[in-house]
Amino acid sequence: TPNSYSTPDSLWNHCLEHDAMMKSLLKAIGGNSCFREDDVANVCGLLASMCEFGLSPKVVEYNLVSKLEDCARRFPHTCSMPAFMGILGLLDQLETGPPGDMNILKARFFSENHDLFVMDMLSNNDVISNSFLVELIYRSLVNMLKVCPPLYLSNLWSSDFVSCFVTSFVRDVASFPKTANILMNTAQNFLFSIELKAPIEIFRDLGFHAAVTNVLTGPISQDLLAETVDLLYCILNKYHKYLADLRPLLDCKMLDAVIQKALAFSDKEWESKCGSTICNIMLRMTGNIEMNKELFKRQYMDKFLEMLGNNLSPVTQHSIINCIGNIALSGYEAKQVLMDRMIHHMMLDTLGSGEPYIIEASCRLLHILASVEPFLYDFLEAGCAGLIVGLLEDYRNNPNVCCSALGLLAAIVMKAVCHNYTSLEQILEIVIEILKIANNGRLIGYATLVSLILGDLDAGIVKLREMGVHRPLAVAIRNSIYTIQSPNLEKWASKLMEELSLYAVGVSPAVFQHGFVQSPKMHEWDWQPTLTCPRFQPQFPVSAKLDEVALKELSHLGINLSEPIFRVGRVYGRTHGTCRNCDAEAVSEELVIRPHGLTTHQYQSLIDNGWYRRGGVKMFRLRQNHRVQCCDWETRVSVEQFDYKLSKHYSKVVRRMPMARLTVESLPTHFSQDAFLLYNEYNFKKHDKTAKSKQSYIEHAVDSVISNQTVNGIQYGTYHQLYRLDGKLVAVGLIDIVPKGIVSAYMWYSLDKEVSKYSLGVYSALKEIEMVRELSKKNPEMKYYYLQGWNDSNKKLAYKANYPPEEFYCACITPEWLPSLEAVKEAKEKYLQQHTQDQNGHPSSTPIAEETTDKDKKVSTDVPCIALEKDRAKYQQLTGHKPDVSKIVVCLNYTTYMRLGEMFSKYSVDQSQKEIMERRFEELLVAIGPHLGANLVVDLKVAPSVS
Repeated sequence: TPNSYSTPDSLWNHCLEHDAMMKSLLKAIGGNSCFREDDVANVCGLLASMCEFGLSPKVVEYNLVSKLEDCARRFPHTCSMPAFMGILGLLDQLETGPPGDMNILKARFFSENHDLFVMDMLSNNDVISNSFLVELIYRSLVNMLKVCPPLYLSNLWSSDFVSCFVTSFVRDVASFPKTANILMNTAQNFLFSIELKAPIEIFRDLGFHAAVTNVLTGPISQDLLAETVDLLYCILNKYHKYLADLRPLLDCKMLDAVIQKALAFSDKEWESKCGSTICNIMLRMTGNIEMNKELFKRQYMDKFLEMLGNNLSPVTQHSIINCIGNIALSGYEAKQVLMDRMIHHMMLDTLGSGEPYIIEASCRLLHILASVEPFLYDFLEAGCAGLIVGLLEDYRNNPNVCCSALGLLAAIVMKAVCHNYTSLEQILEIVIEILKIANNGRLIGYATLVSLILGDLDAGIVKLREMGVHRPLAVAIRNSIYTIQSPNLEKWASKLMEELSLYAVGVSPAVFQHGFVQSPKMHEWDWQPTLTCPRFQPQFPVSAKLDEVALKELSHLGINLSEPIFRVGRVYGRTHGTCRNCDAEAVSEELVIRPHGLTTHQYQSLIDNGWYRRGGVKMFRLRQNHRVQCCDWETRVSVEQFDYKLSKHYSKVVRRMPMARLTVESLPTHFSQDAFLLYNEYNFKKHDKTAKSKQSYIEHAVDSVISNQTVNGIQYGTYHQLYRLDGKLVAVGLIDIVPKGIVSAYMWYSLDKEVSKYSLGVYSALKEIEMVRELSKKNPEMKYYYLQGWNDSNKKLAYKANYPPEEFYCACITPEWLPSLEAVKEAKEKYLQQHTQDQNGHPSSTPIAEETTDKDKKVSTDVPCIALEKDRAKYQQLTGHKPDVSKIVVCLNYTTYMRLGEMFSKYSVDQSQKEIMERRFEELLVAIGPHLGANLVVDLKVAPSVS
């Protein structure tokens, strides 16, 4: 009897140690037992109590849980409940027991496939008859997730188990509303544990998100609301991370349900329960430009605007305003809707609300609208530049408000329109005071920018250079800003504003309270290893002129002076936080160089090796991508065999062009006001980009990596193709004429309806192809028209494959140009087959996304692609030896030339940093090829180490 024992534990432990008793009990519930169902259920109840209170090693030794499960399978209606009570009891002990002993017991428990029993019970509709049993089953699953060793989690992530769970959840959440809290908690724990794409796809395909949303739309308690929105936020994050697609959540009206619950926040208790999570959901849903375009189409802008009319807390209003701002970033039309609704007047009113959260978000929204030119003048005529200064004075100790206010101020003073409305001295004085006390990187950047714009520009930049802080300031504002070589501050300020002007609000919990977070666009890696003695930093050379001493040094180091020197002033990389071809937050990197004084043949050699130019003085090359399908391919049209007449569309474009009204002129690149205005108009209407300064335009559309020269009657170099209708400039093509053809670097044109009907983009390509055909009469090697980056999964780039016959090159996948799209497909499949096998040549067991080919075979597309391995193999094939970076010539401080290996020895570079630099130099050497690599000179700046 229990009364004769001091505790229940001692009673059940005594039973477990009584071997004869345990054998009798287990025999009584065995498959050959003559016991009735009710008696078996009673014995199962005893054994379940032993699992809960008895010594866990003994429970595991007798395999009591498996015995209970066997009984539950034979008598599901009477024995299921004790079986799950036994599972819960043992799992509780495994969770709270000593780690060392429990780890062994956990491994044994999860090796016995108890997940299959849970799955059997969940899928048995006859068993799921009462809410208490449902709660036991889901609580068991939660406890299994808590104590499950990582090795066994894959059992719970199997497609069968996930499908069973989602189907059961959808059934039970509708049938057993009283257990909704535990269902939501279980689902959140289960979903949070999953780190694979395939299970998340099952959640989506079986409508899990819709079932959860339905709970939110009905009557709901505060506790259940908190559990439900937490689960929705978990769903949102998983869909975003693994599927890169939130449209299913839009289709099931999830955001509508969240908005309706947010409107109930007049009840402060509701807001304290789940306010921050609901705000995070709204911000996350509007944190992507493409998603915002869809939200705008579905009129969610109107729904957020309606919310502003309710009596919501400052924190919630802050999030709503930021959501409106995020949708406004989707394009000019969205901003125009806000202007028509007079939202800027509402925001101006909120600047005097005295609520820091609301003021910060309002300044940001006004900053976004600042790209709409008429707004600026309305804004300034209302005397708001002075109001911003007042905000800066009142909130100088609040970095979030100051940052948003200074961002707005920077946007308007950059256009030099506030000079007539407020005192420059007043602005400058308060901004300098903020700068003195600021410790936030972005705030320092904005304050510096505004103070320099309003002060003595040239003197200001010189002072910053003397202090050695001009680069840290630029980096603090935007990681992608480069070292500034020109002392012209206008150029610097313009670059900064182009990069930092507009951001989407993120929802990282650590930064949610600030509400103004840079969206993941790109980060820079640079060759700046921390060395024990000197610090090396690539710089653009001051001058490429070589005196006799320099020539002698180079000749002594093995440089062939009879061939042009291939001089690189800067080598770095750019990592895009978001893949532009699938919008996933994944690795997509480019190798970038700033070569100096390229000859046309050197430029051609770079193109042949997969390098490309987007305008300006930089050359780019694909370095790596997170998957095969997202790798861009360099594209060139074989002009000899191309015939536009074979295409009805191209023939129609040519016939429709009013030739009598059209003039086409080819001129060396130069600045012209009409081309500059057309450039800004095109980028604003087509890509929603803010206007560039004259200097930035020159850097992108005028400057080039090569100089123009005439050889055998052909004018090689960089040119503007000027297209005029009735004398008015309507399009400009930026082209490079090189030894093997013409490179289309950039194109901008009028988007007016009267002009766009002529398809100038297509016509210019046909015109430039015809130019190559004419030039080939003077130089038979001119065979190609280079369209550069193509990817069939990117709608913006897909058109580049529409000019057959074409050849394709991808540094990450193939070492050679391929002759057709079919060859591209075969190369992808071959690469995937080679890289989805393990070291023993067997198919990889690593979970990967799959895609069906024409042959109905499953092929992974999530295999990462890295150019280095292909480049290294090609280099060895061409030279017969491995690349030797120690022989690369470097120029230190533009004066001293030596080999890289000698530099390592002279400056005692430690081994780890040496390995980093060797890898980067090797990457450069094999990417440019042995021909250019033989005369490679890389400029480095050597500076004393910082104490």
